[in-house]
Amino acid sequence: MCDRVAAEARRRGPLLLDGPTGTELVRRGGPVHPVLWTAEAARRRPDLLAAVHRDYVTAGAEVLTANTFRTTAWAAAQAGHPHPEQEARALLQASVALARGAGAPFVAGSLAPLGDCYRPQDTPPEAVLDREHARTAAWLVAAGCDLVLCETMGTAREARAAVRAARAAGAEAWVSFLPADDGAHLLGGDDLLAAARTALACGAAAVLVNCAHATVLERALDVLAPLAAEGVVLGAYPNAARMHQTPTGPVWEPDDRSEAEQAAAFAAFAQRWAARGVRLLGACCGATPAWIAALRQALNDSRRAGA
Repeated sequence: MCDRVAAEARRRGPLLLDGPTGTELVRRGGPVHPVLWTAEAARRRPDLLAAVHRDYVTAGAEVLTANTFRTTAWAAAQAGHPHPEQEARALLQASVALARGAGAPFVAGSLAPLGDCYRPQDTPPEAVLDREHARTAAWLVAAGCDLVLCETMGTAREARAAVRAARAAGAEAWVSFLPADDGAHLLGGDDLLAAARTALACGAAAVLVNCAHATVLERALDVLAPLAAEGVVLGAYPNAARMHQTPTGPVWEPDDRSEAEQAAAFAAFAQRWAARGVRLLGACCGATPAWIAALRQALNDSRRAGA
């Protein structure tokens, strides 16, 4: 199987991912559902979703992630839809089509944890994971995604199920883990490096970390450094606030800096990662297109300086 997007990142240096679609939709007044998150935007505000995608492309993103984080039959059933499979697939197809129409070179389909990302202890049993991820991955491939991004995975077993499903559907599969604050473990407690090696054995073409503060992801990238030495494509996309896990759930540390200051700080981290050989760079919850634009400009400046 040809993993052409990961191969492109390996060949020519960092590929820029986009920033978050969900929190950017919320910031712009888009629809939010307690279970489906922003999945209904493709139906209720397609104009707004398309604008978010276009803004990331304008900022320099080369890989857009379609707004399919919660377009699963599992989520639709939890939301009480009478025909969850039809509802989920319709939202997924519309979401991928809007991403494809934004003009990015590549579109990834988001394959996220079935449950709450920040409650890995509630991850469903293996049989449920296999069934639901297989169905959604097949839909993403049929809808025209260039790859499937198994993202924000807080347990090794769900990451394994998602990667296997994407591969079985014929897709290039990337896996992105949600690390705990120590950077060495997943939020669910699994060893990060061991989980990454398991995902690679299942066919993952790239290993990323996401949805934690840049300082946490930097620790995680240190843990994953042996994989880079073996030629594995690594990536990272931090969020815009520091998350601390507590017995009652995540607590977010606010950031009082301006958007421009946050974007510049992010670009500095990402430049350092690029210099270490990290080949997939983007941003996660709370970031904006300005973050991607700042990174694009910083990378361009570095290339000119080194020319």
